[in-house]
Amino acid sequence: MAAFAYEALGRDGAKVRGRVEALDARTAAELLKQRSLFILSLSDGEQAATRRRRATAPRSIPAQQLVFFFRELALMVRSGVTLLQALQLCARRVPNRALAGTIESMIDEIQGGRSLSQAMRSRGKTFSRIAVRLVESAEASGELDPVLERIADLTERRSSLRRSLITSLSYPILVLLAAIGVGTFLVVGIVPKFAVFLGRRGVPMPWTTQALLDLSDWMRSYGLWLLAGVVVALGTFAYLYFTGRGRVGIDRTLLRVPVVGGLLSVAVFSQVCWTLGALLRSGVNLLESLRITAAVAANRAVGEHIGRSSDRILAGGNLAGALEDPVVPSVVTSLLAAGERAGSLTDVLTELSEYYQRELEARVHRLSRLVE
Repeated sequence: MAAFAYEALGRDGAKVRGRVEALDARTAAELLKQRSLFILSLSDGEQAATRRRRATAPRSIPAQQLVFFFRELALMVRSGVTLLQALQLCARRVPNRALAGTIESMIDEIQGGRSLSQAMRSRGKTFSRIAVRLVESAEASGELDPVLERIADLTERRSSLRRSLITSLSYPILVLLAAIGVGTFLVVGIVPKFAVFLGRRGVPMPWTTQALLDLSDWMRSYGLWLLAGVVVALGTFAYLYFTGRGRVGIDRTLLRVPVVGGLLSVAVFSQVCWTLGALLRSGVNLLESLRITAAVAANRAVGEHIGRSSDRILAGGNLAGALEDPVVPSVVTSLLAAGERAGSLTDVLTELSEYYQRELEARVHRLSRLVE
């Protein structure tokens, strides 16, 4: 015997939910018809429960899969398809099995009376806080399809920024590591052989050559201690980075590093301006938008400052004044002040985001050419 979950209409038209035990789905349907119930849905209860348990576990779904899902859902809703039908179609169309299972579990919750935003919120880390809040505001305003498109754009943009940063920083790091490796090999493996050769000839050596020989001797004597020190330093850095205050301090320091700091700042504020503008444009109030933006900012120092700015606004300040800080470029606060005076804050945020996106692409290109 298997347990089947059902949803049906009774004689009085009231919706009824429950479970019935039967050998198979056909037998379960016959039992329900004998009770004068009109079946709306019938599913294996154990399979549905298993699907919900799988969906509530944290999942790592590629950003491109989420972009595909949100764009498909927006298109169907805009075409007049009901939300449940659109989700059912998306569950069949998405190529990612984990995302398909998540959508199916959301369908179960929505059929049980929950809203789309509530179903998304219960999915753990699958959907970002921004996406949940935007859908929640869209449900209140009735403009779901443009907000879903905005979420797709936001997800795609964040993924693109992450790829740009990884691409721009990984190549120089690999070149630096290769240079260190080659240099260490020469100093430890090759230079000592030249030292023996030159010593046998008794030829006086320039001070630069002697310094290289002395460095080679030191590396051979204390190289393991140096390696241990590097490992300890990297471990300490990793420990501090993954603690709250340590991460803020490191992120603030990184913004001051030549070349790298400028690149990180441009990437962070491209994301911050786009996110804040998208939230405000979707009807989320300024204080809530700032708190959400602070929570998702890639740089903890910037995120912490944005979070504090909401308290300054509550005390009576404006957005531009509340954001003034060394971690915020002066062009951002200047343009935000002009946007607040003109009543076009969301437009200014969009322009700033596009400006920083172009600047990021230009800096990545220049850095790539410099390394080459």
